[in-house]
Amino acid sequence: MQEIQAIFDYYKEKNGNQEELIACLREIQAVLGCIPKEFQQKIAELFGVKVTVVQAYIKLYPSLKEQASKHIITVCNGPRCGNKGAQRLLRELKQLPGVQKGEIEVKTQMCMHHCATSPNIKVDGVLLEHARMEEILKRLQ
Repeated sequence: MQEIQAIFDYYKEKNGNQEELIACLREIQAVLGCIPKEFQQKIAELFGVKVTVVQAYIKLYPSLKEQASKHIITVCNGPRCGNKGAQRLLRELKQLPGVQKGEIEVKTQMCMHHCATSPNIKVDGVLLEHARMEEILKRLQ
């Protein structure tokens, strides 16, 4: 929690404008993986705003979230993976109920450098070569 305290100490010295509030939220999320409710009140006090303002910014910016995802799926979107079905898998993954609820985070990476085994997808850091939707769903259980 020293990192969080250092963030609070840094922004205590600032003038508390909207840009700094958003930057603070992003820094906290970078450390914790999300912006938990227990920190939202502290952030609101630090910037002299209501907690509903902090919550509104979290909802406004898709990159900010109140809770950490249970799973992270990274889809290679390099040219070879793209040609071998990675884009189709990405579209299907974005439709999963867990993604819609925020339980699963889906992101892309330019190239995973395993082109011979494309399409490549990482589920919670584990590389799946020649990835298929059935295999991805199995890993999520």
